[in-house]
Amino acid sequence: VKSMKMNTYDLIIKAGKVFCSDTKLNTPGAIGIKDGKIVEFNADIKTKSIKTLNYPKGTLLPGFIDLHTHPAPSHWKYGMEADRFLLSRGTTTTMSQGDAGSNNWNKYKKAIIKKSKIDIYMALSAANNGEEFDHPVFESFEDIDINQAVETIKNNPKLIWGISANLSETCTYIHKPQNIMSKVLEMAEKSSKPILYGMRWEPFDWGIKDQLALLRSNDVVTYCFHVGPGGLAPKGHVEDSVWEAKEKGIKFDIGHGMNSFNFEVTETAIRDGFLPDSI
Repeated sequence: VKSMKMNTYDLIIKAGKVFCSDTKLNTPGAIGIKDGKIVEFNADIKTKSIKTLNYPKGTLLPGFIDLHTHPAPSHWKYGMEADRFLLSRGTTTTMSQGDAGSNNWNKYKKAIIKKSKIDIYMALSAANNGEEFDHPVFESFEDIDINQAVETIKNNPKLIWGISANLSETCTYIHKPQNIMSKVLEMAEKSSKPILYGMRWEPFDWGIKDQLALLRSNDVVTYCFHVGPGGLAPKGHVEDSVWEAKEKGIKFDIGHGMNSFNFEVTETAIRDGFLPDSI
């Protein structure tokens, strides 16, 4: 009996189309699951299973990874319930964009990451309290504690993948974005983590070329299809500095928020052959 169980899967899921970007499989197929893990992925599976699900007209996809969301307590500024709104729609891994900072990271980890079924990783806010409160995230320049943030990241290297910094006027308050970015860069260098960067697009007081020049390979520009003079295609074509940034290894993420996505900019970019690295 023990031998039979060893050679039996807990579950086999069959579908009319099974897609995998790694293996390039895009045909009818099935996956075999044992002890909560996918152990076989093939056009046909011969091993027996305790249970089989068959969707001959369905498409079976890997779990989605969303680079930019706000899984957080509902009373926080942008907080939403990740299991309810993301996991139920096929996203199995998500990255929080700066919801917590070094002051409230431990509280966030206990209340959100450990209690969620979905896998959650953090781009730690450069501001001590992240987006817990309603005021601008960088309202107080003194609330950017480089050493405290670096220590928090070093103590949580697997859960904190990067540093979040949105430098739009609604976030920087009365402070110059260049001064905030100086601290963010120091934080990123000391922690050896990439920056998830929100462009300064309004007011247009800091050119996109100068902003991109500060970013490094593997840093990520989010809200990349925002409209306006601070966007990547304000003159009907993708700016040269944007192409240079892409060649430098800087990544571009759509980060589709309510006010951060424009179809005309998107169509212009696609027409020029510029595609985002993540959606």
